[in-house]
Amino acid sequence: MPDPAPALTEDIVATVLGFARSNVDPERIADKIDQYRPLLEMSRSDVFRPLGEIPPATAFNARWE
Repeated sequence: MPDPAPALTEDIVATVLGFARSNVDPERIADKIDQYRPLLEMSRSDVFRPLGEIPPATAFNARWE
């Protein structure tokens, strides 16, 4: 069984927003942490499973005619 993910602290949220190149002030993160936390926890849920290999679309037509 995998270890549970760590709780989303202000530092973790700031790091994630930094990876996304979002310039969010630490004061705003502290003020809005309760709104950020559910959105970021959703990305760790089973809803976002890897898709695996996707077959090519057979209806695609690359001709310019």
